[in-house]
Amino acid sequence: MVFEHYPMIRKVKGSYLIAVIITALLLGEKSLHAAVDSDQLQNAITLSQRALISQQNKDGYWISYVETNTFYNALQILLYYFLGREGQERETIEGLCRYLVNTQSEDGSWPLYDGGPSDLSLSTLNYFALKLSGYPEEDVALVHARDYIRSHGGAESIYGMYQIILALFDQFQLSFIPQVPIFPLLLVAPSLSWFRMMFIPLMVVLREGAIYCPPETSYIDELFINQAEGRVIRGNEEPLKTIDAWGKKICRVFPEDLSIPFLSGSFSTMVYLNWLLARQNTTDGLFYDCVPSTFFPLLSLKALEDIANNEEAIDKALHALNSFQQQLPEGVYQPPTDATIPATFSAIMALLETGLTMEDVVVKKGVDFLWNRQSTRYGDWVYQMIIPVGPGGWGFNLNSESFPDIDDTTSTLFVLKTAYGDRWEERMSDFTRGIQWLLAMQNWDGGWGTWDRKVGCLTTLLKEAMSSVVFDESVVDHTTRVLTTLSLFGCTEATSPKSSEYKIFGVN
Repeated sequence: MVFEHYPMIRKVKGSYLIAVIITALLLGEKSLHAAVDSDQLQNAITLSQRALISQQNKDGYWISYVETNTFYNALQILLYYFLGREGQERETIEGLCRYLVNTQSEDGSWPLYDGGPSDLSLSTLNYFALKLSGYPEEDVALVHARDYIRSHGGAESIYGMYQIILALFDQFQLSFIPQVPIFPLLLVAPSLSWFRMMFIPLMVVLREGAIYCPPETSYIDELFINQAEGRVIRGNEEPLKTIDAWGKKICRVFPEDLSIPFLSGSFSTMVYLNWLLARQNTTDGLFYDCVPSTFFPLLSLKALEDIANNEEAIDKALHALNSFQQQLPEGVYQPPTDATIPATFSAIMALLETGLTMEDVVVKKGVDFLWNRQSTRYGDWVYQMIIPVGPGGWGFNLNSESFPDIDDTTSTLFVLKTAYGDRWEERMSDFTRGIQWLLAMQNWDGGWGTWDRKVGCLTTLLKEAMSSVVFDESVVDHTTRVLTTLSLFGCTEATSPKSSEYKIFGVN
């Protein structure tokens, strides 16, 4: 069976679950045969297939939303307040808070995943989001959360990135703010991996001193074991100084002093705004297709509102984030993004495995949708290429335009090739665009990451300041999938291109 060699492991809501059920039934058919009547098994598969078909959108896709923890509920609440939208989004905020309260663990904490261990950082962020939204200290949910947080080291013990987020809301103070020149930073942005869409806007917000100061009743001093010292972020001081020193060195290359704070209408500011807005999806207004990569750009647009009118861009992005929200019995759940592309190729694969073909309308519509979502726009990946290629990948969500990723491109090509079978040459040019993009995204070590190629020397530097998790290192999972998909098209080690500068399948 195909899925024995090509596991789909994303956990998403809705139709994808049915696809997984069908796949599990198929994979377990032999072992189930002894315990389950074959007619019953076939009936279960048929019912699941019908349910899956009934969930197909009229445009041919299946839509699902990424199921994760409560981090994005809290982040969305903070975003509304920073942007000054808490009044008009009051009902949504209440729903988001209700979800937080109803998913709180018995010990007062929140876990990173269902049934997982308690997480101090996430619990502290959620506590602040509830308090910012108007929950009083004596509320039962806050009392339990406070007891957990203080008994596990207090707010001063949370992870660095959470501290930085809360510092933007005056709950922590940075002991040192790096003076990074924005214009040179934009020039080396391709070396920052996908983290560029978080790191650069964050630097802009910090340089502008755009800190949201909530009402006194919203401060979380009671969560600190040492209130006098605990609120000062000291753990990241040395890495931040490293970034500052690096920024000053870059400044020496440029004739003008770009390390000074932004001035109204300054060259650096306008270049930054043009750079940022050029990366906003024209369809839904997201930046890089999800909540975390949209959160910091929106903060920076708000920070620069006195220099440029950014309301339209902010409104468009907020509308897209709100469209992800799901009304659940527990309250309003905020997914980080939709998972339309993986939901669609998984559904098509399940239908193919249960006997449907390209002659069936439901499969044909799904296949046509996937072809329509193949990228035609250049993105930041183009600046990382050694071998020039055009667009050809697929992104993760419904409206992804210029931010394709290795995983979804690989999976989509695999499913489309399976659907076409020996007729795949009918779409030779489109398949070729996808394959060429995949090959060009290979890292120096022969593997593949997720969104970007690993390039430049900044990776090592920023790992000291941030975390290796934000960089597109090669991973066995994605590399294996790429090789499996390429082999489906007849690629082998013997037939792969060879170059002294570029590796294909790890061959020099």
